[in-house]
Amino acid sequence: MWTNRAMGMEQVMQQQTQTYKYSAELKHSKSGSNHVVIINSLRVYSDDPTQLVEMTNGLLHQLTTICDRANGE
Repeated sequence: MWTNRAMGMEQVMQQQTQTYKYSAELKHSKSGSNHVVIINSLRVYSDDPTQLVEMTNGLLHQLTTICDRANGE
């Protein structure tokens, strides 16, 4: 019984994961005496390696811009 539920949950998780092409988590951290915003986690989902690299580079650029603005740079 538990196996079926676990398998069902795993399938739901896979379907939810495939819905989104990426996920990002930003968080506040401390750098010396400054509080800064950092990229804590970045996940990109794609079956095409070229598209994966392009999406990752684009996301990193966008998130870096967001963090820099939040950090006053």
